[in-house]
Amino acid sequence: LTSSTALSSFVGKASGVHGSADATRALRYIVDGSESPMESILFELISFPLRIGGRGLRMPTLNYRLQTTISIRQATGKSSFRCDMFWPEAGVAVEYDSNERHTGPENISDDATRRAALMSLGIEVVTVTHRQIQNINEFNIVVHTPETLLGMRRQPTKKQWHEKELEL
Repeated sequence: LTSSTALSSFVGKASGVHGSADATRALRYIVDGSESPMESILFELISFPLRIGGRGLRMPTLNYRLQTTISIRQATGKSSFRCDMFWPEAGVAVEYDSNERHTGPENISDDATRRAALMSLGIEVVTVTHRQIQNINEFNIVVHTPETLLGMRRQPTKKQWHEKELEL
């Protein structure tokens, strides 16, 4: 629908307009490649800085394409997989499983095979659901895994940060 370049160009042309300074600051958190609103929300929650309520993880690559092996191609029919969020240097993927595309016996089986295939490629896979994004306590449990795998030390939770996290 848009890109970081297009947004940057628009904000540059709006210099001096009310809110343009905030928009300029927000541009540093924009990354291309999200394929759904919930992927975008998950990206924000994971990678926005602690001071604004995010988790402060290094920015992942969105929808990173991984080539598969011959045996994985034979099992899945896929020559590549795209990971919703991927940190190539750490081999960590976070996948958003929507209620629409990841329910029912066939989809659940396909997802399990896909996760197993990614794990056979040496990728650590963390799955996040809509409910986990909506429930801060569940989200905190799920996000602990990529934080650990990426070598992030959790910052002590302060009341003010918790309020910002809920607001975000």
